[in-house]
Amino acid sequence: MGKNKCSNKELKTQIEQLESMIQKLKGEVKKNGNSVYKFTEEQMIDFVSSLHTKFMDNMGEQLLDYGFDEGIVSIEVENLTIVPTIDNDVLVDEILGNVSCPDEDEMMDIVSDVLNDLGIEQPEEIEE
Repeated sequence: MGKNKCSNKELKTQIEQLESMIQKLKGEVKKNGNSVYKFTEEQMIDFVSSLHTKFMDNMGEQLLDYGFDEGIVSIEVENLTIVPTIDNDVLVDEILGNVSCPDEDEMMDIVSDVLNDLGIEQPEEIEE
């Protein structure tokens, strides 16, 4: 039986085709600005859980820094009993009006922090 031999010229052509395809893919990834992350199921659960925690911490910090309108809570005294009343509609309106989701850059910072905290390697920037 004779073996199929590949000439140097054929190998060179195949390598050039592969390099061309790789450069094309790198250009598409850079153009789209998307990074590809690969997680195991356990890493994904940890990532989502940690991301949610950091996101909620961010919201909580905004709430702590905000001074709510004093009219949200009213207090009445009935038969020596203090009855507080909270106007939920006003409270929700103030929260929605004054607490905002992180912008894209802040969100990417949160994602990077979570990945670093979990020790998950981030993809490197692809350069042309």
